Amino acid sequence: MLASFPSALRWIPIGKPKKVIVVGAGLAGLIAGYELVQAGHDVTILEASMRPGGRIYTVRDPFPDHLYAEGGAIDFGAAYTGLLYYIRLFNIPLLELPSRKEVLFFRGKRIVLDGSTKPDWPGALSPDERQLGRDGLFEKYLGSAMREIGQGGARGWLETALQKYDHTTLQAYLRNRGLSEDAVALVSLTINGQDFDHLSALQSLTLESFYRSYTGAMTMKGGNDQLPNAFAQALTSQLQYGNIVVKITQNANKARVSCLKSGVQNEMEADRVICAIPFSVLRHIEMDSSLSPGKREAIEKLQYEPVMRVYLQLRTRFWNQRGEEGTSSTDSAIKQVVDHTSSQAWTRGILEAQMEAEAGKRAHAMSPEQRIAWAAEKMDEVHPGVRANLEGGTSITWDDNTPFARGAWATYAPGDISRFFPHVATPEGRVHFAGEHTSWLATTLEGAVESGRRAAAEVSLAG
Repeated sequence: MLASFPSALRWIPIGKPKKVIVVGAGLAGLIAGYELVQAGHDVTILEASMRPGGRIYTVRDPFPDHLYAEGGAIDFGAAYTGLLYYIRLFNIPLLELPSRKEVLFFRGKRIVLDGSTKPDWPGALSPDERQLGRDGLFEKYLGSAMREIGQGGARGWLETALQKYDHTTLQAYLRNRGLSEDAVALVSLTINGQDFDHLSALQSLTLESFYRSYTGAMTMKGGNDQLPNAFAQALTSQLQYGNIVVKITQNANKARVSCLKSGVQNEMEADRVICAIPFSVLRHIEMDSSLSPGKREAIEKLQYEPVMRVYLQLRTRFWNQRGEEGTSSTDSAIKQVVDHTSSQAWTRGILEAQMEAEAGKRAHAMSPEQRIAWAAEKMDEVHPGVRANLEGGTSITWDDNTPFARGAWATYAPGDISRFFPHVATPEGRVHFAGEHTSWLATTLEGAVESGRRAAAEVSLAG
């Protein structure tokens, strides 16, 4: 049974009716706008692109047979109580992802975990590291930290966590505990994502604690864009596409938003504004001097992950015929392999090479045709049969060249949580802030949901 929505967040206070402008129709902006409308406020949602959802983006073209892949957020679990509340609200059907034998690719060796035999782990591991294996190493070296992070909110927890984990990376933390380089790489195959040499260990551990708080995974039947589309339908009269915000100002009485639409600049006035766009986009919008120094620094310097996603359309799902999962962790150049069709009908399949940080930048330098051929060659090592079944593919990128996203998700470098996080969600006069980057669950759909509801409550309660 799905977890119920947290009782403390079941309602948004009505307060005094206000005119509110929401900048951005990603999930956080849609939720903020929806809840404010339900509470009786006059809401306008300005979206620069021609679709809702932001970084929820279901890729349907060029795939045949009604196949689709996710260009943004992929799956979620029962711990996403806020997200599931809205999915149920709009009666969106769910698909559970089936469980099959896990496939890893590590130090040039393909490893299938079927639970019956203990893998012979490759690499320069010590006898103790080899005996513990991937899961044993994770539990021994990160288990206590995970349990500590999972108790977030207890008195004094944040100060302790910041001191212990924010000023280092997960890789450095493991090295300092005595793990060899190959053991650090092996542990990394248990982590959601790949490149942690530039992230605060506190962000990595917080997310892992959340991910491991549920079992199983789900997606929305027909594509994850079903949810933003449902919000957009409910907000037809409030949602305005093609509005590129260029300036936000405020005084003691009002806030003003200037935007370009079809090349014409318009100015709108409101009692409150919610900025529900990434800071990587907000830093390209003119803001007045009302912002505090801490907020301005966070907007200018918070980093966002560049991600390259290469999708391969395959004639059959041969990996399923072997009883294997398509989604696989690797330490090769293509990093994470994601199966987007494990719960879809039809015969064909879509596997993705998902590359973050430097790996993504290397793939981005290739032509689209080179990316597909290269990804197929590398993925064939993980799932032999890819090249024989390859029909074609496509690719998308989330980086600074995507003007209305400028990156896939927020990344807090070592020390950044201490430095920036106290400022990212704090209202600045009549301007409020939402988005996954303003939540402890940064990078997740649940973080976007939580932030949208928080911002809506702030606005509704404001004088």
